[in-house]
Amino acid sequence: MRHFIPAAALMLTLLGGVSHGQRVQVASEQEQWILGEYWTVVKRYQSGQTAPAIKEISSWPQDRIAKVQASQFQQETQLDDLRASKAEWRPGTLRAAAMLHTEAGLEALRQRDISQFQFHVGIADGWLSLADDRTSIPGGLRSRWNVAVARVLLLNGEFVLAEASLDRVNTKIADDAAVLLALGTAKEGRARRLTADAPAGAKPRDPAEVKRERAELRAAAATLFERALTLDPALAEAHLRLARLAIDRGDDARAEQELRTVTQASTDPNHVYLVNLWLGDIRERRKQWNAAAESYVEAVKARPDGQSAYVALAHVLHEMGQGVQAVGVMDRWFARGVTSPVADPWWIYPLGLDARLEARFDAIFAEVRAAKDAK
Repeated sequence: MRHFIPAAALMLTLLGGVSHGQRVQVASEQEQWILGEYWTVVKRYQSGQTAPAIKEISSWPQDRIAKVQASQFQQETQLDDLRASKAEWRPGTLRAAAMLHTEAGLEALRQRDISQFQFHVGIADGWLSLADDRTSIPGGLRSRWNVAVARVLLLNGEFVLAEASLDRVNTKIADDAAVLLALGTAKEGRARRLTADAPAGAKPRDPAEVKRERAELRAAAATLFERALTLDPALAEAHLRLARLAIDRGDDARAEQELRTVTQASTDPNHVYLVNLWLGDIRERRKQWNAAAESYVEAVKARPDGQSAYVALAHVLHEMGQGVQAVGVMDRWFARGVTSPVADPWWIYPLGLDARLEARFDAIFAEVRAAKDAK
C-alpha cells in the first residue's frame, strides 16, 4: 500500500524539500535507525548499484523519506561537528542522494506518475540545498538541475507546475539567466494554452478576461527574457522568444530586429529553422511571395523533417500559381516518413525547445559522480 504524508507536509516537500527554513532537533534513536537505513541505500547507489538502489528508494513510503530529510536539517550550531564526523553530511554524499531521487523521479515520470516525480525531485532539491549550505549560486549545479527539472515539466505540458517550481528557484537563486529564460518560457507556454473553453457543464470564461490574462502572461514573459539578456546577452533563445512575442502582438518590425540578432548569434538548427519560418510568415503577410518562399526553403534546409516549413512553402507556391510545385513539396514531406514528435521545432516551441533532457541530466549525474569525494 502506498503511504502519503499529510497534505501540508507534502506541499512543503514539493516546494523544495521538507527542509527549507526548518529547525529540527537532533534525531531520536528511531530516527537515527531510519537515517542509517536510508544512507545505506544512497551508498549502494554511489557504489554503482544504481538500478537496485532506485528500486528500493522508490518503494519507501513518502512519509519515511520526508522524515529522513527533516531529521537531517539540524540546528545550525551542530552542522560543523556533523560534517566532520558523518559521511552523509558531505556535499558529495548529499548530492548523490539528490541524484538517486532524481533518477527515481524520472522513472516515475516514465510511468506517468507526476505526483511521485514531484515528490522525489522535491526531496532531491532539499539535498542539493543542504549540499550548498543553503547558499546556491547562479549557474551552479543546483541551479542547472532545477532548470533541467523544470524543462521536463514543460516538455510534459505541465506549465503551471514548472512556473511554480521556477518561481521558487528564482527567489532562492537570484539573477540566473537560465532560470529566467525557463520561467519566461513557462509563462509564455501558459499564455498559449489559455482559452475561454470550460469543462462540460461549466460556464465558459469571458473571452475579454482570457485576452487580458494572456497579455499579462506574455508581458511578464517578455520582462523575464529581457532580464535574462541583461545577464547573458548571448542568450539567443531569449531573443528568439522576444521575436515570437512581438509577432503575436503584431509588431513585425521588432520581431525582425530580434530575428536578425538570433541569426548573428546562433547557428543552432532549431533557431535557424524558426527564424526563417517566422521571417517567411512576416513576408507572406506582406505578400512578398518570392522572399517568403526563400525563407521557407532555408527553414527546410535547417530542419529537413520540419513539417511546418513544407506546408508554408506549399501554400506560398499555391498563391504564386505554382500548384504542381506545391504538390511536389508536400509529396517530398510525406516521402520522408517522419514519425518523431520533436522533428519540427515549431511543434515543441511552446514546450521549451529542449528535447535533449536525457543528455542534460546525464551531464549532471556525471558531474556528481566525478566529485563524489568532495569535502
